[in-house]
Amino acid sequence: MQTISPLVGVDPRGWDALDRCGGLIIESATNSLVISDPHQPDCPIVYANPAFLHATGYRADEIIGRNCRFLQGPDTDHTTIATMRAAVADERACTVILLNYRKDGSEFWQELTISPVRDDDAALLYFIGIQADITDLKRAHAAVERAQEDQGLLLHVAVNLSARLLHDPAVVDTIVDALRTAGVEPRWLEIEITESAAMVDPAGALAILTRLHALGIRLAIDDFGTGYSSLSYLKRLPVDEIKIDKSFVREMPRNGDDAAIARSIIDLGHNLGLGVVAEGVEDDATWGQLATLGCDVAQGYHISRPVPAAELARWVQTTKEQGGSAAHVMT
Repeated sequence: MQTISPLVGVDPRGWDALDRCGGLIIESATNSLVISDPHQPDCPIVYANPAFLHATGYRADEIIGRNCRFLQGPDTDHTTIATMRAAVADERACTVILLNYRKDGSEFWQELTISPVRDDDAALLYFIGIQADITDLKRAHAAVERAQEDQGLLLHVAVNLSARLLHDPAVVDTIVDALRTAGVEPRWLEIEITESAAMVDPAGALAILTRLHALGIRLAIDDFGTGYSSLSYLKRLPVDEIKIDKSFVREMPRNGDDAAIARSIIDLGHNLGLGVVAEGVEDDATWGQLATLGCDVAQGYHISRPVPAAELARWVQTTKEQGGSAAHVMT
């Protein structure tokens, strides 16, 4: 408890909240988490974990004792807020997708789950809020929507899925809701996971990925070659492609071992019927060597540095005119 005790020093009730909710805090340490006291006026925050402070930019003494509404802004959806308030009034759990604002004024999207914490007699003690940042996912959907509707581009957009979200039972519904809201077909979204994330709970990851793949969402193993998964497990995953980690790609022209590893991964992927993407392509020599080895897609600064969404259409058109391929835009 020593690592988090400074955050609750402002409010003595925070110590009891941590004692009552400690198990959930330990399980969710990498996610933003707050505890609110419904027995005090305006249900103030009595505890916030380090991830919450990092995500919002606030100090602990700036938020303890305040209601969470200070994160809301002009574009926060009032219907969603009403749903949350109704759940709190009924002392029940709820999960919503919410647009909030950091201290610096920037927007961030979160999947927020609010749950009541009760004592042994089922009396309400606290509300605990666990927040998963889905800003990248929302931005990816918006980028696809703009490209398709405004500029007539048909693009796949790849989004990294964190280890925490990969093992969240609600993540499939969250992604489906986001796609529906954006009006984007599942086939235009690609979800990237790492081997390490999958190995946190192999059976659970397989179940989640199977559901996503059944919806038509493309799946990829990111940073392939750096994790600890077995080939017997990998072949069971319903993935469409593997991405060679950039640590094996950058030095290919100068390092025979890296070139041999890249060649082996390309052959493995193709033998399993998967597409292969090389990450970290930064020069023409690497590009040419990968083409010779039969790699399907290259990603890196040699193709393009990140560009704003507004400039994407022009970049795609220019690339096509020059005889290049803009089939994949990776985020």
